Amino acid sequence: MKTADQNSLNLIPLWSGRRGEDGDVVLSTRIRLARNLDVAPFPYHADTGDLERVAVMCLQPFRESDDFRDFVLFDINALDEVARAVLVERHLVSASLILEPAARYAVLSPTGTIAVMINEEDHVRLQCFLPGRNLREAWEIVDGLDDWLSRSLRWSFSPRFGYLTTHLANLGTGLRASAMVHLPALTWIGRCNDILRAATNLGVAVRGLYGEGSDSAGHIYQVSNRFALGPSEDDILTRVDSTVRFLVKAEREARGELLSTDRDGVADKAARSYGILRHALRMSTREALDLLSYLKLGIDAGLNDFVESRVPLQLFLSVRPAALDSGAGQTLDVPERERVRATWIRECLQTAGGR
Repeated sequence: MKTADQNSLNLIPLWSGRRGEDGDVVLSTRIRLARNLDVAPFPYHADTGDLERVAVMCLQPFRESDDFRDFVLFDINALDEVARAVLVERHLVSASLILEPAARYAVLSPTGTIAVMINEEDHVRLQCFLPGRNLREAWEIVDGLDDWLSRSLRWSFSPRFGYLTTHLANLGTGLRASAMVHLPALTWIGRCNDILRAATNLGVAVRGLYGEGSDSAGHIYQVSNRFALGPSEDDILTRVDSTVRFLVKAEREARGELLSTDRDGVADKAARSYGILRHALRMSTREALDLLSYLKLGIDAGLNDFVESRVPLQLFLSVRPAALDSGAGQTLDVPERERVRATWIRECLQTAGGR
């Protein structure tokens, strides 16, 4: 296992550059397992010494295995605020992990497909990210990692309640299955809120791009199970997958309706969005995400071939404040960051072959 350096922050998650199943709507899939050791206080009740001992125990298997020699270890406390924020913006770690950075760590695979958080809300959180609607494969990867770690570590487990976690929502299986979905057409025709309410009635939670409390910038939402206690892992996967399929069907129907009633309007919106992205001199985060969303809609609908569909998806991650600050090597003020963002987008579109 390697120790992170400045170049490690250039890691772009694999899912952002590949199109998976139902990739026109489902951008990525994530499986997360929460686990705690049975020999130490849970993070919220532990002091720094406790947390460091937990970290040593949890990291030891990774250090000793050749299978993880290309993985990268991030000591969150050793990173500056910008570097921490970059990891959050790219969905590699949670915002909770960086709030109290002392004795917090992340282990990331070279492609960003696997991310292990140490001493977040729980001692260990195992995560797998894959492109498209791919919950089962992501689950198999995380389940295998959990089995491997459990040979070296003893998890806190109750015969009655299952795996014990900091928050009740994760008690039981400790499983959180989620997908990131792109719903621009439902938003356009004013049906998104109704569809999302229907989705919540199916027993899932729907949040913005960065989870609870965040907004739906770029018309992107996260869909996940609400509770981990009661249903089995298979039941959770089935429920979330069924809900994601429901949203895919609804979004595709909305796109079909738009294209049949106002095809030129959709093409015009996508083309105008591309034109602004290609030539603007200043741009806010929100404007960039919304314009990239409409550009991606036009590409996925076959209305233009300005760039490949992966390009706006990768830009979704790289136009955010911390990513731009990291690239500049300093914390930018808002006007300068808006100029840098616009320049970065123009250069990326030109490099991608955009006209």
